[in-house]
Amino acid sequence: MANFNYTGRVRIIWLSDDGDPDINIIVSKKNNDFVIITKFDDLKNKIINNFSSIKEDDAQIFLEAYRGSFRKEIYLGNLNNYKTDKVVDGEVIRDPDISRSLDELDADDVLFRLVITHNNKIVASSSEIRPKIFLNKISIIEEEDKSPKSLIGVKSVNMDELWKVGFDFEEDPENGIPVIYLNKKLEIEKDFQNNPKFALLIFSNALRQLITQSLIEPLSNKFKEKLLDLALSHNEIERDEIMENINDLSDLYENETVKDFVNNAVEGVLKNMDFINKFIKITSEMEIIEENDATS
Repeated sequence: MANFNYTGRVRIIWLSDDGDPDINIIVSKKNNDFVIITKFDDLKNKIINNFSSIKEDDAQIFLEAYRGSFRKEIYLGNLNNYKTDKVVDGEVIRDPDISRSLDELDADDVLFRLVITHNNKIVASSSEIRPKIFLNKISIIEEEDKSPKSLIGVKSVNMDELWKVGFDFEEDPENGIPVIYLNKKLEIEKDFQNNPKFALLIFSNALRQLITQSLIEPLSNKFKEKLLDLALSHNEIERDEIMENINDLSDLYENETVKDFVNNAVEGVLKNMDFINKFIKITSEMEIIEENDATS
């Protein structure tokens, strides 16, 4: 890119305290490409507010993927006719006109930067964007849809157990994300992806454990709060009443009221076949991230 004057530019937000950023980028290790979901309409309004004389057709959008000496510039159109992927009814719709291959760049450590220019002037730009490496459609839908079906992620890791659950703090250091960990060496992810009954068996037991674990200091984690809200929607008991029955950790597994609460929640979710079918459908299509070590 040429040198541009960027006085008064609009800041493009990719990290947001309210969970509503201007741009989301998710990379795929399997395909070595990416998905980009951008709120260009909102950005256009911000830019017009800052630059009233701007011509939308002349405001060019560029996404730069880079790492070290390698650079790739991706043209995303202009503010009047832009290119972006979308989430529609829980499905990721890829824009066929986006050149999304990362080529020589490695999906593990690629960085991005979004720039919008007008007459050799940068009118909006992002800081260094670190894409999400939680590589599946569940994570995309969680960002865009905020729906219960997308609360639980999946990772393939080296471990002794066939599977286990935990709260992964790598993606969100302040709020561990609920995750089902699968044994990488035994290639459990293949059965998880190709056998819906197997996936459902693991999912139901994982959900039971995650709801149970969410009863421990739920206010410290927004994802635990969401899991508890899901559980409460399938119970007649109030939150305060269930919390009063937990005096120590043993009550999580021995107190009858707590056990009934968790059982009702899991049974309620399993009866909602739309929820289960969506989970299995997404899981069968997703790429499960592989890591060397699991954190819980």
